[in-house]
Amino acid sequence: MKTEDLKCPECGKQDSFRIQAQIVIRVVRWCPGGPVTGLGSGTMIRTTANETHAEWDEESVCLCDDCDFTGVVKDFKEEKNSD
Repeated sequence: MKTEDLKCPECGKQDSFRIQAQIVIRVVRWCPGGPVTGLGSGTMIRTTANETHAEWDEESVCLCDDCDFTGVVKDFKEEKNSD
């Protein structure tokens, strides 16, 4: 589904929505010297943006940023004319 196909059924805006999504991220235990196997002092958890993946579908909660109308994504799908 394309975000370009979304339109708020309340106010008609199409430019900004918040969609509740499930994400998968790669988490690496890390310290300044590189990845580590134990969680010692100074160890940080980091993620990399290129290894983040978000998933949402027609049943995901969707909120219009302009008027705060809340529903699910399928409520926001713009009807296309077949003319």
